[in-house]
Amino acid sequence: MTPQAPPKDTLQDWIKAIAIWSFLLFWGFFMFVSFTNGACRDFDRPAEKRLKICERGDRLGSFLLTDVHESGMLRARAIALAELGRDDEAVELFRRSMRLLPSGLETWSGSQREAIRSMAEPDVPDAAKLLWRAILTNW
Repeated sequence: MTPQAPPKDTLQDWIKAIAIWSFLLFWGFFMFVSFTNGACRDFDRPAEKRLKICERGDRLGSFLLTDVHESGMLRARAIALAELGRDDEAVELFRRSMRLLPSGLETWSGSQREAIRSMAEPDVPDAAKLLWRAILTNW
């Protein structure tokens, strides 16, 4: 009996392999961006590290965020900046975050109420809360 050559890859095999690898690459990228955005809001980390994580997440995945989510990311960066004493930059990011939220004509929208509620959390540093209150009073 003569040994047979192993079967060659077919076009279908190549298409399957490309589809699987493409899925894994995109899924890995989206998971990385998601974890980065979550770590940006982790107040157990030092402010410098959180700021770097937030900026990295902004560079990599900001195109994936809706306005409401981007507003939350801007608030997280502003909190880190306020903690570091960079108040002017923090105020600007707080303002940008409020502009991104959808607004109702006469009342605060649910997104705006959620933003206010999130800033009242006990984990948020006092310096950030003071800047946030100043933004709201002038809004």
